[in-house]
Amino acid sequence: MDTIKTFASPQAAVYIDNELVGQMQQVQFSEQITQTPVRGMGSILVDEFVPTAIDCSFSSNYFFIGFDTPWFKKMLNRYGSVEAVINTISLVALNFSIVVYRKQVTGFNETERLVTGTETTGNTIMKARDCVLENVSWSIAVGGIATTDVSGRYKTPMTIG
Repeated sequence: MDTIKTFASPQAAVYIDNELVGQMQQVQFSEQITQTPVRGMGSILVDEFVPTAIDCSFSSNYFFIGFDTPWFKKMLNRYGSVEAVINTISLVALNFSIVVYRKQVTGFNETERLVTGTETTGNTIMKARDCVLENVSWSIAVGGIATTDVSGRYKTPMTIG
């Protein structure tokens, strides 16, 4: 029997206001810690390095927010239509969380050899909170808003597990 392998299913879930709103693929994270040297009085040699700052960033080649999510439906109730939401607010300005999870295939079409569903809860590997987008290329996709080559920053270093 063949083992089900998936290459195109999401690697991360996107949450806004603790609600699942979208998905990401091929996500890279970077956490740069600034280590400041400390010297004792009259010493030219470094005694120790002290972390004084951390800068966290991420990038992804695919970011999707679905129109059929409860969060987006709340936005539709507030603004009236998909067009009004897109024209009225900038999704770039929203804070969100990225949850990277272990893929568990929940749906598979044997005829077309296509993954039709993955589990996005219960198998969290890591989470980035308070994310903001900085660079985005937008396109409207069937059933949602899709982007390519997005990057941004997050405030709090990753939590594992």
